[in-house]
Amino acid sequence: MTFDLRERDTLWTDENKARLVKLVASNQLKLSQEELELRLHELVSLVPDLGSKVHMLKPDLLAALLQDLDKAAHQMIRLKETFPDSNISLMVSKRPIMLLQDCDTIVIDARKVCALLRVENLDSLVDKHPGLLDIEAVEEVLDELRRMMPSGTDVRKMLANDPTLLLSAGRGTKRLGDHPD
Repeated sequence: MTFDLRERDTLWTDENKARLVKLVASNQLKLSQEELELRLHELVSLVPDLGSKVHMLKPDLLAALLQDLDKAAHQMIRLKETFPDSNISLMVSKRPIMLLQDCDTIVIDARKVCALLRVENLDSLVDKHPGLLDIEAVEEVLDELRRMMPSGTDVRKMLANDPTLLLSAGRGTKRLGDHPD
């Protein structure tokens, strides 16, 4: 299934964005739209919170997520074992790349972040802010906060209490994306 796309006349609703993402992903996977929809339905049954965010995914990421649904299911189980008190569906919907990452690496990074922030349980933090599992980003933000804050400020506690600082103090193209031009 295709659709006519006149950019000048197109209202870029979330539905139209999702249709375009799915169209590109189906071409990458060499699947029909129907086959892609079936796989997407299966993925959304694994990660219900992802259903409303398809329009925000890059087609490459959606294609990668749909490529091996058994692996995605296994990864969801491993993540639930790792973060038993977390809403894994919410976490993965905010950071879908987690389904493609090595779970052992995620566990190691989670332990490092616990040590860095001096917290015993990350579950409640990563639930809403899975970016905290990016150890490089956390270290970078801690360095930036140390630079910006008065001497003696406990920046670890500050970040643990307000994980949104990960976004406000984040720097670099890895975290913020490449310049569009």
